[in-house]
Amino acid sequence: MLISSYTCDSSHTTHIVWVIVKGLIHYLQEIELMDPEPRRDFLYISDAVEAYVKAGQYTGSDFEVFNIGSGVSYSVDSIAIRIIDSWGQDVKVSYHHQKRRAEIADVVAGTKKAKEKLGWEPKVDLAEGLSRYVEWYKRNLG
Repeated sequence: MLISSYTCDSSHTTHIVWVIVKGLIHYLQEIELMDPEPRRDFLYISDAVEAYVKAGQYTGSDFEVFNIGSGVSYSVDSIAIRIIDSWGQDVKVSYHHQKRRAEIADVVAGTKKAKEKLGWEPKVDLAEGLSRYVEWYKRNLG
């Protein structure tokens, strides 16, 4: 299975969501990011787990590839705004406007096959996933 970016209660230290939350945890006045434009498809971890379970139970063939994601992409800038708004802290976001080497401009999963063959589709939308993520950090690290 090919899994899109995911949000959960903890994640890798270079993941855009974590970079922003880390700045908020440390009460930074400004969070610096590379480029506001790249778009990513985010998936909450419980949806990814459910997709793995359904794929493990799939008996349709010996080998198939399924794209797992929300099917919607969001820009880095819109993710930053959503997280900061959820956090409730006044923070400036600045961008260096530098493209990362080999940056893919828009990553979005085509999930039609997973829905048709696995009966899977995501249940947690971006707003709810980010809200859960932010609340977990506030509860555990605030």
